[in-house]
Amino acid sequence: MKVIEFLNDNLIVPILLLPFILFIFLNLKDIIYFVGLVYMIIVGIIILTILINILKTRYNKHLIVKQINNNTNCSTTAIIIANMDWWDVHNWWLSPYNYDFKTFFKYLDLKEDKYSVFTNLTLKQFDSIIKNPQYKNLYLFGHGLKHAFDLDKNIRVYYCRYSDKNIVKDFVAQYHCNHKGGQSLADYIVPNKKKRKNCDISDTSTIVCCINTKIKRMYKELKKQKYKENK
Repeated sequence: MKVIEFLNDNLIVPILLLPFILFIFLNLKDIIYFVGLVYMIIVGIIILTILINILKTRYNKHLIVKQINNNTNCSTTAIIIANMDWWDVHNWWLSPYNYDFKTFFKYLDLKEDKYSVFTNLTLKQFDSIIKNPQYKNLYLFGHGLKHAFDLDKNIRVYYCRYSDKNIVKDFVAQYHCNHKGGQSLADYIVPNKKKRKNCDISDTSTIVCCINTKIKRMYKELKKQKYKENK
């Protein structure tokens, strides 16, 4: 946050002055050329971002389907991935399949967690997983708010839906945006304060690459820990 504030404080003036600087030092022809060049660069970046997102989505979809085929009835951890819909323009930039699932699955395997993976869910199926006492740990990947999860572009699930005290979990990770305040899913279904404190939920908008960095760090730290234990 401090880096962003620094950039905002130090770049806003030159950015505002840029049009005036261009008009002073460049003629109309040069300005048109400069604006056209900037436009082409921006369009190129957008197209490249979309292509990378599509390739990563296709690769991760293969991993996800493979894990879904390995789901077992003895799982205690549920991994819920928001539904993938290419008609949702938001997914052109940030697909719910765009996380580092390869490292994440390796992390859970190293933890010796028994887990099942779910995606392309209906609201009824989503409810069933959340309410199922078999699943003590929940990981949610996709888009949302601190108080809600976007199952797809048409269904936003508000976490107060699960205020039933009979729903009890040990751990919740909301790997989606957690801005705009409100109660998280953990606030409703993790009654133990100590366990709730250990849940992985931020208070801000989250960039996928930041979560991927966190996943890599979690895996590396657990790997070091296991190595020390086996020495």
